[in-house]
Amino acid sequence: MSWFANYIQNLSWFARPATPKTQPKLDAHLRRRKVTTNEHDAKAILPEPRSVKSKFLSLIACLLIGLPTGVFGQTYTWSTLAGLALSAGSSDGAGSGARFNAPSGIAVDNGGVVYVADQGNNTIRKLTSNGTSSNWATVTIAGFPGISSENDGAGTNAWFRVPAGIAAAGSADLFVVDAPPSSYGMLRRITLAGGVWQTVTVKVDNSIVGSLGINTAPSGVAVNNAGDVFAVLSLANQILMATLQGQKWASWEIAGDGSGYRSGTADGTNLVARFNAPSAVGTDANGNVYVADTGNHTIRKMTPQGTNWITTTIAGQAGNFGNTDGTNTTAQFNGPSGLAVDQSGNIFVSDSSSTV
Repeated sequence: MSWFANYIQNLSWFARPATPKTQPKLDAHLRRRKVTTNEHDAKAILPEPRSVKSKFLSLIACLLIGLPTGVFGQTYTWSTLAGLALSAGSSDGAGSGARFNAPSGIAVDNGGVVYVADQGNNTIRKLTSNGTSSNWATVTIAGFPGISSENDGAGTNAWFRVPAGIAAAGSADLFVVDAPPSSYGMLRRITLAGGVWQTVTVKVDNSIVGSLGINTAPSGVAVNNAGDVFAVLSLANQILMATLQGQKWASWEIAGDGSGYRSGTADGTNLVARFNAPSAVGTDANGNVYVADTGNHTIRKMTPQGTNWITTTIAGQAGNFGNTDGTNTTAQFNGPSGLAVDQSGNIFVSDSSSTV
């Protein structure tokens, strides 16, 4: 998988939860930060800020990133692949002929195919390149526009309530967190079989613990190289892991204590660690998990040690927001809400803005 695929895979900035009431006012910019790792150091690099108008710009932009100076360069070229700004809709089509409605999560599989959780339409869309940046074909592969419900099935016979984060596990294998308000969040899996996209709810011990808990506001999802799935439960301040064991899925909380929706800043082992409205998650090739801890303005690293997970803060200062570049906690973030990791272990983070 290319670095681009890893970067896009979990960039769910559009899907982040509402800003906590206690959080300070944020910058009116979307800032894209790159955290590079050098042994135990993490350095944040801040390219030029870009103006962001609204979550509800109904287009899929920032999908193709040209890097004339290399991955680590500061010059980026952004192209709109599909949709038309300020024109909401649900139409499939090529380039600007396609329409979206509050797109949220986005993922790229190892074949370069792009998938979008089209939250306002309750659908999952597939974007395929036809050779140029202005001629991507958009088709709806799951969900039906205007129907907000839960139903497994083929193609548009499968229904979603509020599809948020999306992740690709290889080719034509997707995981989506479906996050209806005031109800059970669910983990859904979409696979291509016999030319038909099939959506099923991931169940644990024959119960819907694809239901990611009630009122937990799942927002981000990631898949590691072993096929384990990690979901961020933003309101519960928890990270959940789901693993396929034989023919059944098992899931458990691996960090944060969601029993009382407790927030906090503590590093530690397993449920001793605390988060504050985390919104995005990514994984690296070594099995480490990284979390954009939005309410704490920090980046957290979760390292597996046997059956335990050790959470540490690798960048940012809890409770101290800003946009300063630097090493480890000298770097500052302002409500980081999108995160992805490339094959080299570099972490890409998008900061929030007060307009989102």
